[in-house]
Amino acid sequence: MTILRSKTNKAMHSIWGDIMPHDSLPQKVSDLRIECPHCGHHVYVTIDPTSGDQDYYDECSACCNDIHLNMHIDEYRQKIELAINSDEQ
Repeated sequence: MTILRSKTNKAMHSIWGDIMPHDSLPQKVSDLRIECPHCGHHVYVTIDPTSGDQDYYDECSACCNDIHLNMHIDEYRQKIELAINSDEQ
């Protein structure tokens, strides 16, 4: 199950279900389909929760602009949060 909350040039995904079992944090790499904050094209990104919290950039395959991804692992609530934005303000 994926929940999407949108803000201006920003989106937050809370991910669990197949990626996160109810009794433990995920220990596998997964692909997630996101929407480019620049052009709206759907892009697949690889999520690796085994490395802890991450802050990185990936390039959109359609418009070639950078997508800022910030992944936070919430161990207390047993979920992963992925913030996606364009860094344009």
